[in-house]
Amino acid sequence: MTEHSSTLMPTPIAAPVGQEGAAALAPPWRLFQPTGAVLLTATQSRAVRRLPPGTPVMVADHRLLSRWRQARWRSALSIEREVVVLPTLAHPVALVDVTPEAVQQFWALATVPPGITWAAVPASLVLMLARRLPWSWTAALAPGRVVVGVRR
Repeated sequence: MTEHSSTLMPTPIAAPVGQEGAAALAPPWRLFQPTGAVLLTATQSRAVRRLPPGTPVMVADHRLLSRWRQARWRSALSIEREVVVLPTLAHPVALVDVTPEAVQQFWALATVPPGITWAAVPASLVLMLARRLPWSWTAALAPGRVVVGVRR
């Protein structure tokens, strides 16, 4: 018989990158996951508070406006890194650190891909608007976000 622990530990979303074959299947934002870190979704926010202090944690959120919803568990973490995953966690194209320089550099380099016909004008307008808005809007509005930290 197996003895059950009274401490509820969250279940990782996927296999850790260190396991055989998992690195090839892991999304690129998992490269930021510290060794032994517990990977949580933002919907498991209460689980952060149940972790012992000093536990490395990675929280992934795929929902729009994720930055404001994270306030409930941010106070339990010492945040080491925050990354915006664009356009989404499920289909990552770019990983951007949440710093003014990184976000501004991303928008400076972003272009409309060749071969788009009907969407070229709307996509160009979105890029032009994004370049003019404050960098913090990208960090606040992006639907994909990964936060790496340690449980306080």
